[in-house]
Amino acid sequence: MPDPWISIQHLSHHYGNKPVLQAIQLDIYPKEVLTILGPNGAGKTTLLRILSTLEKPITGEVTYRFPHQSPVTLSYPSKNQRIQIDQLRTHMLYLFQKPVVFSGSVLDNLRYSARFRHIPADRCKIEEVLMQVGILPMLYQNARSLSGGELSRLALARALLVQPSVLFLDEPSANLDPPGMQMLENLLQEWIQKTTMTVVLVTQDLFEAKRISDRVAFLLNGSLIECLPKNTFFTHPANLLTKQFIHGSIPV
Repeated sequence: MPDPWISIQHLSHHYGNKPVLQAIQLDIYPKEVLTILGPNGAGKTTLLRILSTLEKPITGEVTYRFPHQSPVTLSYPSKNQRIQIDQLRTHMLYLFQKPVVFSGSVLDNLRYSARFRHIPADRCKIEEVLMQVGILPMLYQNARSLSGGELSRLALARALLVQPSVLFLDEPSANLDPPGMQMLENLLQEWIQKTTMTVVLVTQDLFEAKRISDRVAFLLNGSLIECLPKNTFFTHPANLLTKQFIHGSIPV
């Protein structure tokens, strides 16, 4: 087993008096798709936002071991760690459930993303990734005029262009039709085979998790119930709560 790219230790968070994450401990490895399952309010998106440094937890540690960079540990509550966070963000990309785009054309959006990451991206490369996600004909269209599904495809094209070490996906199937979801899953599998990229995916869709995951983590009421290889998770989970969730009988 390779060293984990992300190690989470005793991570806890709350909003006001409401606990959101409770003493989370988890390792995330290169070249894997880790799916985080759980009902609404389980803490899935909060965990994703903390791992991608978009939000700070109350307590805990997260250690990142990315290629060509010394390990970085973010400890909370923390002092100013802005330099370390900026370095880490060059290795990660977060695709929101509602993708964020800039004014201007689809082409402008991808050029800006490449410049922001200091990545060379000529016109041929941009057209290649747009063809892969199926929106090359929209090259000159204003990005803000795209449909929800087209915006999701543009966000994925951005990921293909900048090639992060870790890609965080928040409910990726929310705006994609079945062909779009199939395209996404095929691209992720192909990309992982060619690189050492890791995908951390949040969803409530058991079928999506079965299709795409290497491992599955189950969150409930802010606690990590268990994390297992996909086949074991769905056929022989160790925890009764996991079994109840899989069979649709979890008390919420």
